[in-house]
Amino acid sequence: MYSLLLNYNKRSKNYLKIFKKNKIYFNYIIVCNKKNNLKYPYSKKILTFRNKKVDFKILRALNSNKIRKIIISPGDGEIINKNFFKNREILHCHPGELPFFKGSGTIYYSMLESKKIYCSIIKLNKRIDEGKVVFKKRFNLPNLKKNSYIEYDHEIRAKTFVNFLNNRKKLKVKKIKDNYLPYYIPHPIIRYLCKNIK
Repeated sequence: MYSLLLNYNKRSKNYLKIFKKNKIYFNYIIVCNKKNNLKYPYSKKILTFRNKKVDFKILRALNSNKIRKIIISPGDGEIINKNFFKNREILHCHPGELPFFKGSGTIYYSMLESKKIYCSIIKLNKRIDEGKVVFKKRFNLPNLKKNSYIEYDHEIRAKTFVNFLNNRKKLKVKKIKDNYLPYYIPHPIIRYLCKNIK
């Protein structure tokens, strides 16, 4: 059974909304950046912390509750301390087809290069976007003139996790060599070009 570790931001709120709608159960939910209690019916226990980052208070909570399997949604650009990886499986959803689209803004680049959008679930390791890919899901291209990029990004990540959690026993992982492929970052011109893709 997985536990959920969140930084309480827009992405995490979307995750919780979609997980709740799909009745996804978690052992524990650990929430950073939350002043008051969180209500989520499908969890054994919820732990809230006022600090904004995944830090050593949270590491102590993970250790004391013997939490070993975690789905994580950290703050934007947050790098997880190496101590969190000891004896743990930490899964993260990346909005791009790994290992081909690493970095931020990958939805834009995959729209322009291949007209395909994927989300990849990886086992996090100490290198950015280079963990073992355990699941991928393809999505339709968004209409960025009508829909917000951010909302679309949050929604497809949450739906990918729902699909993974509901089907993980049947999954077969195909290993792809990562030959130091580039990292992508968003640029205003790239955003503009993607609004006109059909």
